[in-house]
Amino acid sequence: MNKSSLFTGFFRYLNSVLATVLVLYLSFASPNEFKKLPSFQIPHADKIVHFAMCFLLAAALCYDFLRTHRNVRFSKIVFLSVCVIYPVALGGIIEFAQEAWFFPRSAEWLDWLADIIGVGVAVFAFLFLRKKGILV
Repeated sequence: MNKSSLFTGFFRYLNSVLATVLVLYLSFASPNEFKKLPSFQIPHADKIVHFAMCFLLAAALCYDFLRTHRNVRFSKIVFLSVCVIYPVALGGIIEFAQEAWFFPRSAEWLDWLADIIGVGVAVFAFLFLRKKGILV
């Protein structure tokens, strides 16, 4: 792959790159960074945040992928790899990394489950809306 195609590919997936950077920042930033935000006493609010982050990431991936491959026939395996496996794997890696290297963060299986549900809902919604002709 030459530099030109790598550069063009980066901009084709700019939404996804930005969403990934946002997810990584929110996942690894010190909890002190968020003490300035208003506190809501919602049970399991962190699970809602995990769901939302992965929903956003998967939606960005679906949008970028389907827009980039609009006139190209692509394999469902490639679509699933980019739009489902990547964000689900990233969520699992983030949980592992939080436990191993980002004290006082810790890994929680329910956080990863919220990530997986967020990805699933985003991909399902995106494909449904695309089939109805509303998106891309």
